[in-house]
Amino acid sequence: VRLDQRYGLSTDVKAKGQTFQIGRDSLSRNFTVSRCQVIPIPSAMKRLVSEGKPWLLDISYKGPHAPSVATGDFYDKIWDARDNLFVPPSINVEHLQNSPYTAYKHGENLRDPDIVKEWMVSYYALIEEVDYYVGEQLRLLDELGQRNKTLVIFTSDHGEHLGSHGRVEKKSFYEEAIRAPMILSLPGKIPAGKIINIPTSNLDLFSTILDYTGNSEFDKSDGASLRRFVEGTNMNEHFDDEVAFAESDFRVPDINGSLGELEKEPHLMVVKGDYKLLISKQASIQTKDVLFNLKNDPFEMENLVGDNGLSASEDVIGKAEHLKALTVEWMKRNDGEKKYFSDPAQNDGKGMGYIAEVDARRTWRQLPIWISDSSIEFGQPVFKDGYYERYEYLYLGRSLVGSLDVTSINVIGADSHLFELDGFEGGNIEGGEHRRVRIKCRSNTNGRVEDASIIIVHSEGEDKSIRLGKKENI
Repeated sequence: VRLDQRYGLSTDVKAKGQTFQIGRDSLSRNFTVSRCQVIPIPSAMKRLVSEGKPWLLDISYKGPHAPSVATGDFYDKIWDARDNLFVPPSINVEHLQNSPYTAYKHGENLRDPDIVKEWMVSYYALIEEVDYYVGEQLRLLDELGQRNKTLVIFTSDHGEHLGSHGRVEKKSFYEEAIRAPMILSLPGKIPAGKIINIPTSNLDLFSTILDYTGNSEFDKSDGASLRRFVEGTNMNEHFDDEVAFAESDFRVPDINGSLGELEKEPHLMVVKGDYKLLISKQASIQTKDVLFNLKNDPFEMENLVGDNGLSASEDVIGKAEHLKALTVEWMKRNDGEKKYFSDPAQNDGKGMGYIAEVDARRTWRQLPIWISDSSIEFGQPVFKDGYYERYEYLYLGRSLVGSLDVTSINVIGADSHLFELDGFEGGNIEGGEHRRVRIKCRSNTNGRVEDASIIIVHSEGEDKSIRLGKKENI
């Protein structure tokens, strides 16, 4: 294919690196990397089952991964249908002018939809090959009588840009790079076909395995079992638990133990609802931060901050501050004994520690008052002691120098009796600070909320009103 580094050259030319080895393999499926990796699986699974003890089998595939060279058994039928493949509009890289990321420096061909489709054929063929072998392994579980008592998890460590944003492979926080499959199966405990549209992380898989196997007492990880989402038991009681975070830092200590300087691409990502924030963990670093509305901008081509930060609307700034506050909370919860996020020693003694650095970073305009949301829709409630119960959170703060006085925060409306507020109830907020209000919804029915709003009375002008809602039969 045209993206292959040896395209048009003699077959004697040796490839350099794996990224642009792309195309059809002349070998049959019996000689591919994935085939070689699965050869020992049947005997390993049979031996484990025969021992009559709890067992775990980790099956790791090289593909889909560069080099994207796939056997014709899976390649050919996709090649014949390549004109039907979808190429995202983000292969046009003009939007990167307001992005901390840059396009691949030799990526002109990545902007040609037909050439990208040729690459997709190889990548999708590698995926189909993995699917084929996973099917074989599931059938073997059935044959061994293990299917109904085995937790099966299918996932991956990262995605693939496939030319989106002019990039290849991974190493960004764009959806194409960070999205990965997360499929869980355990008959009788995990409902077949259930789809959970809550951002999660591979970090939670260790806790999930221990939970479903009855070994949660041994869980010392930073993750949390995904069972709370599968069974709908997450109430958000102590903090907003339906948020995904990620960190990127490729520095490696040199011979003297020095980490060197941070990269100028974002180091932290947070996804909450429709929004994604990408931010540096150093307050003064000269790079663009990013806020996407994934619902309105699914291909991530419109950065709402960055170059737009000083002219952004109050709603946009409120959401950027909100996601930054969630990030700071997450770092505090995961700081650990070594104070990874708070001790400057974790960054060669530079700066104030990542928590303080992120808290101080602000590349958008400053406001006398900001709020996280103009409306809050409550997620799935939990039925407990005869009531449906759920918690959500409102954040407010001041980024402008000076002081904000919040006189009162109350719920009004015909349905106000369904809600209780705690946490911040009023008082002073200095510039650069924020506060959190926890909102409890408790009802003996799971119907809609028609008339309820939070009213914030403050010193900087008109009262702020936040509509409260609850979906019926979530």
